Amino acid sequence: MSPLVIDDEGALIYATFDPAGPRLVTADIAAGNIEPGTAVTVRARSQLREGERLSARTLSLLLVPDSNLAVVGVGVKSPGEAVHRPTGLLVVDRTDGHVVRRLPIPRSDWSDGSGVWRIESAQPGASLLIHAGPQDTEIVRLDHTTGKRTVLSTLPRESLLVLRDSNRA
Repeated sequence: MSPLVIDDEGALIYATFDPAGPRLVTADIAAGNIEPGTAVTVRARSQLREGERLSARTLSLLLVPDSNLAVVGVGVKSPGEAVHRPTGLLVVDRTDGHVVRRLPIPRSDWSDGSGVWRIESAQPGASLLIHAGPQDTEIVRLDHTTGKRTVLSTLPRESLLVLRDSNRA
């Protein structure tokens, strides 16, 4: 199971992966252990492009505060690398698992100088992305409705960023 988040009511939500696709599971932790409860399958198959994956290794799961939405990252493995780089962000309705919208994330590749993107935080109406470029690091707002990317801040490349996110971490 992976990753774990806490919703606005304090319930634990985690992702599992099986042949039907990823499932978001709401769990009861009152007894001191994780007891699976309600599960919703994320219906993302039609949203995946060639080479993209939605798995425990590529999934970033963030809850949008004060809503029934979750943000799920999809990615591809770059040639010669063991990690998947994000290529898109799916806004998912947690009540039934349907994808409300797919938003593109620019190419991540150190070899061509485009830098690397990370999905960091989900907020009402937008997600925050970090773009680590060759010269600087940007905090970028990705609008959930329009897909517009807005640079909020540009920092020196070696900056350490700490963002409060919707996972209550």
